[in-house]
Amino acid sequence: HLLLLCDDDRAGALREDLDAFHFAENFTLDDRTGRHDWLLLRGAEAAAVMEAAFGPAGDEHWIALPPNSVRSLAGGAPDDRTLAFARGGGYLIAAPREAGLLPRLLGMLRPEAEARGLVSEPESLAEILETLRIEDGLPRAGVDFEPGGRLLTDTGLELKVASSTKGCYLGQEIVARVGSRGSAPRVLRGLLLDEEAPPPGTDLVVDGKTIGTWASSTFSPTLGRPVAMAYLDRDHRRPGLKFHGAEVTLLPFV
Repeated sequence: HLLLLCDDDRAGALREDLDAFHFAENFTLDDRTGRHDWLLLRGAEAAAVMEAAFGPAGDEHWIALPPNSVRSLAGGAPDDRTLAFARGGGYLIAAPREAGLLPRLLGMLRPEAEARGLVSEPESLAEILETLRIEDGLPRAGVDFEPGGRLLTDTGLELKVASSTKGCYLGQEIVARVGSRGSAPRVLRGLLLDEEAPPPGTDLVVDGKTIGTWASSTFSPTLGRPVAMAYLDRDHRRPGLKFHGAEVTLLPFV
């Protein structure tokens, strides 16, 4: 079984893409949207909170789990179908919605989490996650690019999501061609800013010339200044280059 996690508004499109390759292959697709309640713990103390609330992750400690690994909370959670995903400095917990476990899970996590400063108000969570996403230099479908509208090499995602050794995949030839012949006309870079950036999709203009397109931006608490991602042309994406209150940098920011 493979469980694919994505934004709610992208689940339908993802299923359609996968279904397009479903001719005689022996697999089935099951949309599990809405079947789980979700909890996220993220931060330096997240592993300690998981350990205190649920005990070890089987024979391992939570802090030792490799990224993207999945464990059942069978030993410590109220339902053995509750799953925990190790993800980027934290853990994503999925509990079966039909079991109504969310209040109990929160009750198990909250005392240790509050003691370690990990609890945020729900209304601020989306803003926090968006800031962390941008600091991590991760472009978002529907915001920083439209599916099918950019090459992997434009976004830098080929370094994270594509393998050069696993065999064929859709678009492999184009990715290989760009890599062997030079570089993409525009590539996603980070910009350290003196002031806030325009909305994503806005042309980035310097001295009357369009040099790129703005992508996501935020104020980075870690760096103490506004930052943005942008698709920049070949002449304006060298790290350290400065122009009109902006300095080019490689991603991630943090």
